Amino acid sequence: MSAARASGILLHPTSLPAPVGDDGQARDAGSGDFGAAARRFIDWLASAGQSLWQVLPFNPVGPGFSPYTSSAAHAGNPLLIAPDELAALGLLDGAMLANEYARLQCAPDRIEVESCQRLRMRLLHLAAGAFFAEAARFAALHEQFRAWCAAERAWLDDYSLFMALRGRHGEHCPWAQWPAALAAREPAALRAARAGLSAECDFWCFVQWSFARQWQALRDYGAARGIRIVGDLPIYVSFDSVEVWAARDLFDPMTRAGRAWWPVCRPIISAPKASDGATHCIAGGATLNRATRGGRRACTRHCATPTSCASITSARLSPTGKSMPRRSPRSKDAGSRGRVSNSSPRSRAALDWRAARCR
Repeated sequence: MSAARASGILLHPTSLPAPVGDDGQARDAGSGDFGAAARRFIDWLASAGQSLWQVLPFNPVGPGFSPYTSSAAHAGNPLLIAPDELAALGLLDGAMLANEYARLQCAPDRIEVESCQRLRMRLLHLAAGAFFAEAARFAALHEQFRAWCAAERAWLDDYSLFMALRGRHGEHCPWAQWPAALAAREPAALRAARAGLSAECDFWCFVQWSFARQWQALRDYGAARGIRIVGDLPIYVSFDSVEVWAARDLFDPMTRAGRAWWPVCRPIISAPKASDGATHCIAGGATLNRATRGGRRACTRHCATPTSCASITSARLSPTGKSMPRRSPRSKDAGSRGRVSNSSPRSRAALDWRAARCR
């Protein structure tokens, strides 16, 4: 089998350079995102004769701002949503954004992660507030939003409720420490929680819709210029994640310190159809074409992902491209790894099923 050669550059969107004001400070929300800087980078790749843009995982980041302890395998990182793109839709005021960027006082070659996160989440709440408060004004967007939510319901309903409950009980309180009825997902408790947290659930649906909308637009922009965006995905699923909370019977709890559960009954990352933004689908113990280090196996075909996933680095490229990015500190739990149990009939059947899905 022959394949065309291709080359590209690894650069996570959070490290994209920012516009610089007269005071030498960045004029953005503190980190790179799916906005204008990402499109300029695609233009530069095309002009340099490249065809690939490799990125890091796009999952919501967890402790230590690591995507490998993410709260959701299917969701995208809210910190990659470009506020300027929301302003272009009329959901945020442009003058207000400029003032917020100036107040952030962020150096153009560094990311103040906590300040950036606070600002971006506040802007997302403002945008969501305008979106839901002025439904008539944004009627066309609401139609798109409802259609997208219906299409993604398989994971979105559990995710939005999970995030709303995390907001109520505290980000650092794992679901296993929630009230017993919620931790056990008793139907009456879930109905009561969804009714009492409907506004919060709507917010998280809006966030993921905004992520998906901007991510698809960026992929389309790259495809039109011959640039494919490729990357990797976390193999392991965090214990404190919506997937484990919603489907504990599909995970093997026999892991080191019980901090990360390994999926043995279904692939967490699904691949509905091929697209220009394809990435490798990692299929953890599935018997496929090629073994990788550590006894894991990787799918050798390209699989499109519904949302790819993300980390925040603590340094950025300067406008001249000369700064040296540094990795963000990782939590102690970020390196914990689970182990597949291949001895049980259920595990073997699950791995066979996963392999079939990736062929």
